[in-house]
Amino acid sequence: MRLAWRWRELGLIALALLPTLAGVLVLSLVWERPLSDARFRPIYGLLTVLFACHAVLSVSRCRADQLLLPLAAGLAGTGLLLVTRLVPELGPRQFMWGVIGSTVMIVAAIGPWEVRLLERYKYTSAVAGILLVALTLVLGVDPNGSGARLWLRFAGLSFSRPRSSRSCS
Repeated sequence: MRLAWRWRELGLIALALLPTLAGVLVLSLVWERPLSDARFRPIYGLLTVLFACHAVLSVSRCRADQLLLPLAAGLAGTGLLLVTRLVPELGPRQFMWGVIGSTVMIVAAIGPWEVRLLERYKYTSAVAGILLVALTLVLGVDPNGSGARLWLRFAGLSFSRPRSSRSCS
């Protein structure tokens, strides 16, 4: 069996994760901590998970778009870096959500069903996402005492929404 390695995707993932690795280097210099510090382990774990996703997609001969995983990798890496910089204790939790998202992506990509059926529910998904973001305005909690109620808590799990672009902090 010959592998259909996705070289474009691999190169784009490496390129997308360069800012995250540069951020880890800067944080290690600013915090005066070695690169092997436990605070950086969730970031290294996410990098490993993303390259593993690439390998699974290559081995399964998935014909998915080779641009989507690098885009998600860049966003996830930058988000995890920022969470680690602001509240290092939340890094492992953010990493867990990255693993859950990657698992769902792999199951959707290589599952035995026709993914095009999801096109029927694009507006339903958009409305559900907007409602979840709006729900934080009413039921939002602040787990780290910063004053911003950007999280939803349900059954011990916390979900956050992105800050608005008008926020100064």
